[in-house]
Amino acid sequence: MAIRSGKSILLIIGMLLLGGCSLFEEAKQTVNSVSNSAEYVTGAATYMQTLTNFSEQATQLAEQAVNDASARADYKEQLVAVQESIKQFGELHAPDFAKDVHQSVVDYNLKLQESIDAVLKQIEDGKALIDATEIPNTINKINELLNQVNQLQQLVS
Repeated sequence: MAIRSGKSILLIIGMLLLGGCSLFEEAKQTVNSVSNSAEYVTGAATYMQTLTNFSEQATQLAEQAVNDASARADYKEQLVAVQESIKQFGELHAPDFAKDVHQSVVDYNLKLQESIDAVLKQIEDGKALIDATEIPNTINKINELLNQVNQLQQLVS
C-alpha cells in the first residue's frame, strides 16, 4: 500500500509541477503582452510627436527652402528624418487591440512616403512646395489614428 500511495503522491506532485509550468508560461506571456503593448504605445506616441513637430515647421521650412540653400538642406534633412520615423513605426509590432488602427496608419504612411519622395524630388529640382503635396493632410490623418491607439490602450488597461 505504501508503495502505491507513494506513486500516487509522486504522480500528483508531477501533475502540479506540470500545471505550474503552464501557469508560469501563461504569466510570462501576459507580461510579454503588456510589455509589447507598452512598447507599441510608446513608439506610436514618439512617432506622433515627430510628425506633429514636422508638421508645425514644414510650411515655413518649405517657403524658406525655395530661395535659401541652407534652409533647403535643413528641409531635406527633416524630410529624411520623417522617412526614418515612418520606417521605425512600420517595424513596431502592434498588439491585438491596435492591429486595425496600425494597418490604417501603415497605409497612410505609404501615402506620406510618396509625398515626401515627391518633395525631395522637387528639392533636387530646386523647388520646395509642400502646399502642393498631401503631407500636412496625411500627417493630420495619421495623428488622428495614433490618438485612437492611445484611447484604445487606456480602455484595455
